[in-house]
Amino acid sequence: MIRLATPDDRAAVLSLMQALVLSLIQYGSAIRPGLLTNQWLASCFDSGICVVAEVAGDVVGASLAIPGELPYDSADERLAIGVGTYVTQSHRKQGHALALYAGMARELAARGFDAYRGGYLLANDAVQPVLQRAGFRPVEVSVVMPLGRAEPC
Repeated sequence: MIRLATPDDRAAVLSLMQALVLSLIQYGSAIRPGLLTNQWLASCFDSGICVVAEVAGDVVGASLAIPGELPYDSADERLAIGVGTYVTQSHRKQGHALALYAGMARELAARGFDAYRGGYLLANDAVQPVLQRAGFRPVEVSVVMPLGRAEPC
């Protein structure tokens, strides 16, 4: 079952988001576990929108988004930015991630958002088909140049 998160889900959702942070390190994510990351995730839960996947009374997945504030004019008047979506290992490949994206899209549309912007690490091939089935379309690629480790061209 996909439903809007309640304050009672806060600990479970934060645990899932911390697991997401850990899992993304293998794909080259710059975000690392730690106090600042945990504070940011808690702030996102407290001020954002969260839907959860629940199975037999347990939260097995979550999707978290925050209202976006862009420092420039945009075609999307009300933009939501995806913080992360994560499903526990034991509940993967059962449609929960796709259901979480669909549930988040419904919730954001009901709240008057025009677009839902997400991101993923290019090395994470497994997520691409799920995002496409959920209705996301690629619009840009962010690039990173590590400094101090290699000579720039």
